[in-house]
Amino acid sequence: VFGEKFLTGDLCRYLKSEPIPHKVYAPWCGHCKKLEPEYNHLGEVLQNILSIVIAKMDGTKNEHALVQVKEFPTILFFPAGNKSKEPPLSVDTDRTVEAFLEYIKKNAAIPFTVPKIPEVKQEVSVGLGRIMANSEFVWIFKS
Repeated sequence: VFGEKFLTGDLCRYLKSEPIPHKVYAPWCGHCKKLEPEYNHLGEVLQNILSIVIAKMDGTKNEHALVQVKEFPTILFFPAGNKSKEPPLSVDTDRTVEAFLEYIKKNAAIPFTVPKIPEVKQEVSVGLGRIMANSEFVWIFKS
């Protein structure tokens, strides 16, 4: 049966997936460690824009059918719409709140007003809890 499914292309790919973590952090990865304050601040700035979700996940313990993570951190943007068939956009920009905001505003399928960036950075827990099919979201893959 396995051989027949292989030959016909009907095998389902197994993807790693861990339970949704409360906090994902890789203290040994310098690039991830350096980026974390920026995307936490980005999550704080965009927390009231319901069409945008900033989510982070451990790319060594989770996979997505349309994504191959080759380096850490990998930053991807999934425009609103059919996320199950459209590959995400690779976010190739400076890794600052301002640059991320500019990138998201430019590529968002759902228009939004960019909020003012607060001067004081506060630690914010940004989870995967409100990912919706019709929302924009950025995945931050961490090692």
